[in-house]
Amino acid sequence: MGKKPEKHQWANDYFKAALDNMDRLLQVIRLSRQGIRTIPAMPQVIKVLGNGEDELERAEHRAELAQAEIDRKFSTLLGFGTVALWSWLETLVLDFVVLSIERRPASIKSLKAPKVRIDIAEYAQMRGRARAQFITELIDRELGGPLRNGMGRFDGLLEAIGMNVPLEDHYRRDIFELQQVRNCLSHRLGIVDARLAAACPWLKLKVGKPLSVSWGDFIRYGDACAQYLLLMLYEVGDLLGYDYRAKGEADAQSRKDEVEKSRAEQE
Repeated sequence: MGKKPEKHQWANDYFKAALDNMDRLLQVIRLSRQGIRTIPAMPQVIKVLGNGEDELERAEHRAELAQAEIDRKFSTLLGFGTVALWSWLETLVLDFVVLSIERRPASIKSLKAPKVRIDIAEYAQMRGRARAQFITELIDRELGGPLRNGMGRFDGLLEAIGMNVPLEDHYRRDIFELQQVRNCLSHRLGIVDARLAAACPWLKLKVGKPLSVSWGDFIRYGDACAQYLLLMLYEVGDLLGYDYRAKGEADAQSRKDEVEKSRAEQE
């Protein structure tokens, strides 16, 4: 007989897949920046090779577009990445709640959620993931999750399954900013309005001006999301009776020791 999977293995698999997905997003944005930087040089290469006027014309058009994006400090590319990053974060939390209810069906009896009316006949026909999805969407809607700002989008939903992610204030602000910037990019054509300017005064934005996401902003948003994933994993471990926290802190200390050793060897 094969070895029985540990009771937290499903959580391992879920968070590993989520982290891989996030890393792939960040790497694609990074590689795209590098690739765009090479395009302006292509027309000159084509001239030297004598590949023909049609190909040269296409290359010059691409070079013009690439140079414009470089001059804007990759704001279009980073805007796409920012929208995708918020979608990743929403999916991380919502899909985890669904999976948690699916894998721990007994937890339905102890959900800390508002009382709601449901169609008994419809509910009775559901099984497994479909039922968990139904419950999650119902709780999210009753809590007004889609209308809440920043971490409020997720706190109530996770509290419903007995979790509280203690994210530090500066990370919470970064995630709030990520959401507000994403909303501007997705719903207001990337033009700063009074709502965004008032919501994030530390950005010192001017109403009516195009919103620009810098590389530093994008990395900061990614760091906040990664920290949230890590702390969420720790809380999941507490819920399942597995100490992810001790392992994570031990690994972090090991990496710190390696960095310090490397620096000492270089001195």
